[in-house]
Amino acid sequence: MNAKRSDLVVPALFGLGLGLVVFVLSVIGKNHFGPLDGLCNGSLEIEPHQGTGAIANCTLDTTLYSVSVYAYWAAIVVGVLSAAVFVIGLVVAPEKLATSNPPGAATKARRPATTRQAARARAPSPDAGRQHIRCSACNALNYANSGDVPCYACGAALQQS
Repeated sequence: MNAKRSDLVVPALFGLGLGLVVFVLSVIGKNHFGPLDGLCNGSLEIEPHQGTGAIANCTLDTTLYSVSVYAYWAAIVVGVLSAAVFVIGLVVAPEKLATSNPPGAATKARRPATTRQAARARAPSPDAGRQHIRCSACNALNYANSGDVPCYACGAALQQS
């Protein structure tokens, strides 16, 4: 496997950018919906004289403030993890990354040899009668059932050996 530094650095930069965008939007959401949520005293403590529209507005403000808070902390976690992967991608040599994670070690489970052999024995090959026949005129290798077919390269009759 040919490991490259960009295999870690590019996704980490994407994660940092995404984390930054979510962080900025969540800070804007917290600053905007936080005071509105405070004016409502929470959506569960609505005064009896308020109408349905005020109740819906307070519920929406509380919900958006809560989502902003969760997005704020999620953006911090994603940013920290992406920064760690970025630093590891810059510091560790690509050769060490390739040896520490061999390709397909965890993803590809091999079947036992007896299962493969049994599967081969049960399924007849569609090319069971074919063989390799070399053309005597042009030395091209042909894959044919018999020697009475012409060579694919020069058209001469094939000689079975």
